[in-house]
Amino acid sequence: VIELEDEVIVTINLIPGPHNRVFSCVLMNEKTLRISCELQEFRSVEHEGYSITEQRLCSLNREISLPAPVIRDGATSTVKNGVLDIHFRKADGKIKIR
Repeated sequence: VIELEDEVIVTINLIPGPHNRVFSCVLMNEKTLRISCELQEFRSVEHEGYSITEQRLCSLNREISLPAPVIRDGATSTVKNGVLDIHFRKADGKIKIR
Protein backbone atom coordinates (compact mmCIF):
# COMPACT_ATOMS: atom_id res chain seq x y z
CA VAL A 1 0.00 0.00 0.00
CA ILE A 2 1.43 3.35 -1.06
CA GLU A 3 0.06 6.73 0.01
CA LEU A 4 0.71 9.65 -2.32
CA GLU A 5 -0.47 13.24 -2.04
CA ASP A 6 -3.78 12.73 -3.87
CA GLU A 7 -4.17 8.95 -4.06
CA VAL A 8 -3.66 5.58 -2.39
CA ILE A 9 -2.29 2.69 -4.46
CA VAL A 10 -2.81 -0.94 -3.45
CA THR A 11 -0.68 -3.62 -5.17
CA ILE A 12 -1.49 -7.31 -4.67
CA ASN A 13 0.25 -10.38 -6.11
CA LEU A 14 -2.51 -12.67 -7.29
CA ILE A 15 -2.02 -16.29 -8.26
CA PRO A 16 0.13 -16.03 -11.42
CA GLY A 17 -0.35 -18.01 -14.59
CA PRO A 18 -3.11 -18.81 -17.07
CA HIS A 19 -5.43 -20.28 -14.44
CA ASN A 20 -9.16 -19.72 -14.15
CA ARG A 21 -9.15 -16.91 -11.59
CA VAL A 22 -12.05 -14.96 -10.18
CA PHE A 23 -11.40 -12.03 -7.89
CA SER A 24 -13.35 -9.19 -6.39
CA CYS A 25 -12.44 -5.98 -4.60
CA VAL A 26 -14.92 -4.30 -2.28
CA LEU A 27 -14.38 -1.02 -0.47
CA MET A 28 -15.95 -1.88 2.89
CA ASN A 29 -15.63 1.67 4.20
CA GLU A 30 -13.42 4.65 3.41
CA LYS A 31 -10.36 3.00 5.01
CA THR A 32 -10.87 -0.76 4.48
CA LEU A 33 -10.53 -2.77 1.25
CA ARG A 34 -11.56 -6.44 1.01
CA ILE A 35 -9.99 -8.54 -1.73
CA SER A 36 -11.17 -12.07 -2.53
CA CYS A 37 -9.56 -14.36 -5.07
CA GLU A 38 -10.51 -17.87 -6.14
CA LEU A 39 -8.50 -20.21 -8.35
CA GLN A 40 -9.95 -23.23 -10.10
CA GLU A 41 -7.59 -25.58 -11.88
CA PHE A 42 -8.47 -28.84 -13.62
CA ARG A 43 -5.96 -31.30 -15.00
CA SER A 44 -6.52 -34.61 -16.74
CA VAL A 45 -3.77 -37.00 -17.86
CA GLU A 46 -4.14 -40.28 -19.71
CA HIS A 47 -1.29 -42.78 -19.50
CA GLU A 48 -1.21 -46.45 -20.50
CA GLY A 49 -4.97 -46.93 -20.27
CA TYR A 50 -5.38 -44.98 -17.02
CA SER A 51 -6.95 -41.59 -16.69
CA ILE A 52 -6.02 -39.30 -13.81
CA THR A 53 -8.14 -36.22 -13.18
CA GLU A 54 -7.15 -33.60 -10.63
CA GLN A 55 -9.16 -30.62 -9.49
CA ARG A 56 -7.74 -27.86 -7.31
CA LEU A 57 -9.64 -25.00 -5.71
CA CYS A 58 -7.90 -22.28 -3.68
CA SER A 59 -9.37 -19.15 -2.20
CA LEU A 60 -7.91 -16.08 -0.54
CA ASN A 61 -9.67 -13.34 1.41
CA ARG A 62 -7.88 -10.30 2.81
CA GLU A 63 -8.97 -7.06 4.41
CA ILE A 64 -6.48 -4.26 3.98
CA SER A 65 -6.42 -1.13 6.12
CA LEU A 66 -5.77 1.94 4.00
CA PRO A 67 -3.56 4.76 5.32
CA ALA A 68 -6.07 7.51 4.44
CA PRO A 69 -9.79 7.76 3.65
CA VAL A 70 -10.49 7.10 -0.05
CA ILE A 71 -13.49 7.33 -2.37
CA ARG A 72 -14.87 4.71 -4.73
CA ASP A 73 -15.62 7.16 -7.57
CA GLY A 74 -12.79 7.32 -10.08
CA ALA A 75 -11.01 4.21 -8.76
CA THR A 76 -9.07 2.31 -11.43
CA SER A 77 -7.51 -1.14 -11.49
CA THR A 78 -5.25 -3.18 -13.75
CA VAL A 79 -4.02 -6.78 -13.71
CA LYS A 80 -0.75 -7.63 -15.41
CA ASN A 81 1.31 -10.80 -14.96
CA GLY A 82 -0.65 -11.78 -11.86
CA VAL A 83 -0.26 -8.38 -10.16
CA LEU A 84 -3.34 -6.32 -9.31
CA ASP A 85 -2.91 -2.54 -8.97
CA ILE A 86 -5.79 -0.44 -7.62
CA HIS A 87 -5.68 3.38 -7.55
CA PHE A 88 -8.06 5.28 -5.25
CA ARG A 89 -8.48 9.03 -4.98
CA LYS A 90 -8.21 10.32 -1.44
CA ALA A 91 -11.39 11.63 0.15
CA ASP A 92 -11.46 15.36 0.82
CA GLY A 93 -13.14 14.91 4.20
CA LYS A 94 -16.64 15.78 2.92
CA ILE A 95 -17.44 12.58 1.00
CA LYS A 96 -18.62 9.54 2.95
CA ILE A 97 -18.89 5.98 1.60
CA ARG A 98 -22.08 4.13 2.45
